[in-house]
Amino acid sequence: MKPFISTTGLLVTQDVRLMDTMNHVMNILDVHTTVCMDIDKALRAIEKKHYSCVVLDWQSSNDSDKVLHALRNSQLNKDAFTLALVKKNRDFEAALKATANMVCYKSEAYKQSLKYLKPGREQAPQQRREGVRHSVQWKAQISNVAGQNNEALIIDISNGGIALQTKMQVKKDDTVKVSFAVPGDGYRAIIATSRVKRCTPEGEIGLQFSFIPAQQKTMLEKWLASDLFNQMNTVQTNKRFDQFSKVA
Repeated sequence: MKPFISTTGLLVTQDVRLMDTMNHVMNILDVHTTVCMDIDKALRAIEKKHYSCVVLDWQSSNDSDKVLHALRNSQLNKDAFTLALVKKNRDFEAALKATANMVCYKSEAYKQSLKYLKPGREQAPQQRREGVRHSVQWKAQISNVAGQNNEALIIDISNGGIALQTKMQVKKDDTVKVSFAVPGDGYRAIIATSRVKRCTPEGEIGLQFSFIPAQQKTMLEKWLASDLFNQMNTVQTNKRFDQFSKVA
């Protein structure tokens, strides 16, 4: 079995049985694991050492979100793949808002936990660059630095950027502005200054957001979290354990 990106992992939990399970899983994935039983020790560990993956038992503390915020603000660990283990439905949304890559219900069965961590081997770098992609069909306007405007259709969106279809001619690294509306009541317009990361002859363009006004960014993030939470609720029609995992 291929190793998990690199060889370092952080496990944050006070649950001894879960600790045994996840240590076994990480050994299978060839991940050398540091275990922290309280949040303060985890925060200090994040400051000092690089980790390729972090498994966070959400019930370890009332401040579990601090671990994820510390990771994303860390130069060493901002790209770490994070798995949050929760016991309650309401914790799903909290963990997703705190930028966990994957959220699922706690299991002490090592085969189940192994299934949750294995996707990180392929997904970790891509997930953290762009976040989870939400498929949409939103109309938009795109404009370039010369003031030219064109219609566009957004086909997916994340915290970090969008993919869209347009007839406007652009090149990689061009700066453009995209205007679109987030579904919901009231004024929901967003104007995002963006950088072209990829473009195809067929008119599909990948954009990375470089600036969105703070209030608009918050509105977008709330919609993304709500949409992902609604997707999970839709999935939860079968109470089997493995129905409750979601990449974020």
